[in-house]
Amino acid sequence: MKNKTKKPTLKSTRDQIRALGYSFQTILGFNNNPKTAKSDRASNYLTAIVYLQPNLKTCTYSKMAKCIDPCLNTAGRGGMTSIQEVRHDRTRCYYEHRELFMQLLRLEIDQHERRCHKYFRFPAVRLNGTSDIDWSELITDYPKVQFYDYTKDLGRVRQWIEAAAPPKSWGGAMLQGARRNQVRPRNYHVTLSWSGASKVYKERCLELMALDPSLNIAMVFRDKETVQSILGKRLFDRTIVDGDTTDLRFLDHAYSIVALYAKGGARRDTSGFVVDVAQFNII
Repeated sequence: MKNKTKKPTLKSTRDQIRALGYSFQTILGFNNNPKTAKSDRASNYLTAIVYLQPNLKTCTYSKMAKCIDPCLNTAGRGGMTSIQEVRHDRTRCYYEHRELFMQLLRLEIDQHERRCHKYFRFPAVRLNGTSDIDWSELITDYPKVQFYDYTKDLGRVRQWIEAAAPPKSWGGAMLQGARRNQVRPRNYHVTLSWSGASKVYKERCLELMALDPSLNIAMVFRDKETVQSILGKRLFDRTIVDGDTTDLRFLDHAYSIVALYAKGGARRDTSGFVVDVAQFNII
């Protein structure tokens, strides 16, 4: 008689993770972010988010963008030591026991889909709450889930823009095959994050904006009052919209500047990461 291998469950997978000494209980957080909770109440979606520890590995362009210090990682409850310890533990598991980490993440996405089905809502997942990892391979396995993120990964965004260009701009069948492999998953919406703290990063953002005029850009401004004063105006030939009324970035119109006000460590930023409106031609 053949031995049947039991399918992993949430409980068995979490037990394995605890046995390895990790303290976190879940990877995918639900109803633990005031902004997404507000978004969920005003929409047909339920949102779940992954929070990891931002560093030069999980956010490969953070050094160029100079955004580690003003990172959203310290906003709200993120400034608590216990929260930071959990994020650190999750990140360590992601690198040290990747297969087990991914097993739990997939089980939790499955659970989130079931939850949404139960309440007649659409599932939304933000895998990079405080990281900037390429999850494309995972995302393609969940076509009924709407994934979205902010990103500073200029290389990945450029790759997606070029892959979406008309085939005539590519030479040869081999390149066209590569183009198909580099296309952004259809159920994945990404908003490019601006940083003026680095001249190189800023110039490359401008290049990508010129390559794709429909690309949405998130910019952090000093406070709520500043954001409110510029809503509906134009910057970089894009309309400025409020990024704090909802977290569901995939509902934003294309050709938008998503204005956010500074939170956490960003409130003290003077590097250029937080935007000084006087430096721009906002009309």
